[in-house]
Amino acid sequence: MLTRTDNSTVTVTLPAPLTSFSAMLRLSSRTATFSPGNPYPNQFNTITAQGKKDPNQNTGISIHKCTFSASGNVTAPTYLGRPWKDYSTTVIMQSDIGPFIKPVGWISWVSGVDPPATIFYAEYRNTGAGANVDGRVKWTGYKPALTVDEAGKFAVDPFVQGSEWLPETSVTFQSTL
Repeated sequence: MLTRTDNSTVTVTLPAPLTSFSAMLRLSSRTATFSPGNPYPNQFNTITAQGKKDPNQNTGISIHKCTFSASGNVTAPTYLGRPWKDYSTTVIMQSDIGPFIKPVGWISWVSGVDPPATIFYAEYRNTGAGANVDGRVKWTGYKPALTVDEAGKFAVDPFVQGSEWLPETSVTFQSTL
């Protein structure tokens, strides 16, 4: 469920019994809250699941200045996401990540099989109890700490040319980091 709680906050709630949640929500000067709940027994949550089959596709997920908080007492394993295709791209930047996220952070699409080195999964200056990257996956395509220049490529203007089309939508946005 996607709900606007006031003029500046959007909340995304994952209702049970869904086992995976994937969204592209990029609202820089607004905040989005991703709040997964508990799925059916013996299942897990993923916040994102991006798929890109061709390296030339201009797609991916960029989550910037958002909050990841549990909806109630989440006991199911919960991950930031999982790569779905060979060139999957997901970046989480300057967000507050709650303690319910597994320390490994991410999970493979196929259990026990590392994703291809061609994925691009990364984090940049996240905060909160679940933001520590020390225990994150060791995939070749995962970058635990982007530089400001690397992260800047996933801001609204460089990533989706937001200044060209977002003004006519009345969505307030921040074009750069």
